[in-house]
Amino acid sequence: MKARMSLLLGYYADMLFIKYESAFIKVMDFLIESLSLTGLQKVVALQSADTLNTIVSDKDLIPRLEPHMPRLIKVLNQCNLKINIKLYFNFLQDFVKYYHHAIGPDVTPIAQSLVVRILQELKLCHEKGEKNNIIINKCWNIIRMICELDSFMPTYSREIEETLKPLFEFMMDPEKIEFEDDIVLTIKSFIKKTG
Repeated sequence: MKARMSLLLGYYADMLFIKYESAFIKVMDFLIESLSLTGLQKVVALQSADTLNTIVSDKDLIPRLEPHMPRLIKVLNQCNLKINIKLYFNFLQDFVKYYHHAIGPDVTPIAQSLVVRILQELKLCHEKGEKNNIIINKCWNIIRMICELDSFMPTYSREIEETLKPLFEFMMDPEKIEFEDDIVLTIKSFIKKTG
């Protein structure tokens, strides 16, 4: 039932609760909270990720969600640390892409949560004898996009650079990673955007 509700929201989110803002936000909260479901409820999590991925680019929803950015970003940053659904990271990338003007200084906590997630995933990879996984790649895609958006760079470049230092340090011994190209591209963006 919840999975079907998530699917329905993907089609009608822009038309639902136009005059009832609190109900609309409860619907968005339902979708985001559903992302962490596991076991038999994982189908709901997958559908919610798909729905969020679909509606994030809906231009009618942007003005309705912007006033709630600080709270939504806080919840998403928690999700960034634990969600294992690859589609979620596609949603997050589009979220940053479409809402960058409203995110403002909250970009730093987003970047921090992605750095923490990369470090967590890298530790798990090393325990398995690997160097990389898809979640690390998706986190890097978002970080690189953040570093290329004029809304964030150069305005928040110092904060972002400080946040990314734990990842930059891997360049001293790149044998342990497979994302050295991402580091180089990110540094290149920094140089280009900050002069």
